[in-house]
Amino acid sequence: MNIIKTKYTSRQIIAAVVIILTTASCSTTRRISVENMKPMSASKLIRKVEREKPVYQNYEAKKISVAFQSDDMSNSVSGQLKIKKDKKIIMSVKKLALPIGKAMVTPDSLFFINYLERSFVSDSANKIQKLIGIDLNYNLLQALFTADISSLIEEKNFDKNLEATIDSKMYRIDSKIEIKKADNSDKKKSFEKFLEGAYDADSMNYSLWIDPQDYSVKKITLSNSTSKENITILFNKFELVGKSLFPQNIKMEYFSPSQTLKAEMNLSKQTVKTDNEFNFSIPDKYEKINLSKN
Repeated sequence: MNIIKTKYTSRQIIAAVVIILTTASCSTTRRISVENMKPMSASKLIRKVEREKPVYQNYEAKKISVAFQSDDMSNSVSGQLKIKKDKKIIMSVKKLALPIGKAMVTPDSLFFINYLERSFVSDSANKIQKLIGIDLNYNLLQALFTADISSLIEEKNFDKNLEATIDSKMYRIDSKIEIKKADNSDKKKSFEKFLEGAYDADSMNYSLWIDPQDYSVKKITLSNSTSKENITILFNKFELVGKSLFPQNIKMEYFSPSQTLKAEMNLSKQTVKTDNEFNFSIPDKYEKINLSKN
């Protein structure tokens, strides 16, 4: 595709960036024999995952490559990713050497600059979510990029009698999310909060696969028997960055009766140095776009 001759609408680019955002074998000195794996309660296993979660304040992948494919669209881009923990995620994308856009997501808003059309989008996450039909939960995005599920689930949410099984040489936890749509409390954690409104069901089944050597999460599946929707997230590679392991490859597959979506991101040149810059400025002469009119 000749990117210079291709014109992207603001809606198309913002949707593609959000798809990328909502889409990591492991190197460590601690090794145990898979044959020596012992049964473990789900709550104890999650406590171990919590203790091994990535430690950072600023994170940067200086080079990323993303390929995504849906029923009617296929493309690939490259760029850069930065995360200021719990505050902002900044992602720049380009095709070949040509900058396409830059996005910033905060816990309650999203900004996107379209360099090709010299325009920008700036609005609340809730409003943009309704317009493009994709969940913009900040904690979910941050968790996906760092393979850190500690902000999404808690050990106390698991039945004390629930035990992890052993599957594919990993621990596997199978559980269910109860969707309580009447409860809008900000205190909700787990997967329940970010799935509300995205699925029309009372519950959703999910499974976690956890590496017995370093207690990193290697695979997540979500399935909704009512809507026949399924999501699989794979974390295939990790690298020691600072004192913690971070994913280098993330794959996401989404299936429904009406749509199929696949995305894969590779991250390299990662750092957790504290001097990262998080500048995000919109050129003065760029036009603000109302997505509802596009």
